[in-house]
Formats: sequence, C-alpha cells, structure tokens
Amino acid sequence: MRKLISGAALIVSAGLSSCTTTEQASSAMQSRWLGQSADTFFTQNGPPASSYTLANGNVIHTWRGGETTRHVPARYAAPQMQAASPPPLPSFGSNSAFGKPAFGTPASTQPVWGRQVVRTETKVETPQPGVTRTTTVTKSSGASIGWTPPASAGSQGQLLSPARTEQLYCELQLTADQENIIRSIRISKDTAGAGFSLSRCAEVMGVA
Repeated sequence: MRKLISGAALIVSAGLSSCTTTEQASSAMQSRWLGQSADTFFTQNGPPASSYTLANGNVIHTWRGGETTRHVPARYAAPQMQAASPPPLPSFGSNSAFGKPAFGTPASTQPVWGRQVVRTETKVETPQPGVTRTTTVTKSSGASIGWTPPASAGSQGQLLSPARTEQLYCELQLTADQENIIRSIRISKDTAGAGFSLSRCAEVMGVA
C-alpha cells in the first residue's frame, strides 16, 4: 500500500512540474544563461532571427524557435435532452390511413404501425325465468412498432467556441556585451505549450 501511495505521489508531482509558467521559465533561463557566452547559446539552440547593436557596443539578439501548430477542437455546451412521446394510435374510420405515413411527415419520424385487433363478445344471461338479457362488449387494441423519436435540434448543444489552429512558438531577447557574454535574457513572446506546459519557451528550452 505504501508503494502504491508513493507511486501516485510521483505521478501527481510529475504532472504539476509539467505545468511550468512563463515566469518560471524566464527565471530558470536567467539562472542558466546569464554570464554564459552568446555563441554557446546559439550553437545549442540555433542562430538569432535578428541582431541590433547599441551605441555602447552591446548587441540585442532576437531569437525565435519551437514553431509548431496545434489544433483546438470546437467546444459545445452540454445538450438538453427532451423526452419525445410516440404519436397516437391511428383511427380506423372511413378516412383511416392505416399502414401509410401521414402526408408531409418526414421519413425519420413516420410510425410503422402493427395491427389493430377488434374483438366483440356477446353474453346472454337469464336472471329469472322468462327474462333474457344480452350484453355485447367490443374491445379494440393496437400496437405501434418501429417508431423513431425525432432527432433533437442542436444535439451537440450550443457552440461555445469554434475549432481553430493555434501557432505555438517562443521568442527571446538576449543582450550580449562586447565580449559576447549574455548580460540579460528575457522572454519577449510566449505561447501555451504543445503538451501540458503553460509555456512553449519552457518546452523548447528544456525548463522543468
């Protein structure tokens, strides 16, 4: 039991550690790269997208990486289900349309009726000598089979947000001095991660 609990705790901690924010990723990168060579950074992660030289000789490098796309499916509200009642049994008078769908009724909602049974019972009684009483009882029964309830409009529920494609990437700005040593590094643009992380920069830079 103790091993199971410890294993579950490791899984939970791993899930929490994967949800790294932009602020946490920025702090981790500053601890790792401040004072390091800019050439080492670009060798490991690719060249900068642009560079700008300041009046004091320092250079601001803009680096961009981890570009990918992610498909986000549409979101719907929970549908409200309404109970549907079957149509009433058909009449069998002179204008009866037994066995035929009503005019204008969609095929998906047309009932397919079974058979209608009419039974007449006659009872003759002699309550006393010389008196005869006759009672006639007519019973009618019917059954419907194959009836399909009509489909509820908007069965997926109300559309909350349409499907979309998101662009994921990480953009950094590094300032290197005249010796090409990184003096500042900051995240200028960051999107959500492709996995469980809240920061694409955390994923790209390997920040736990």
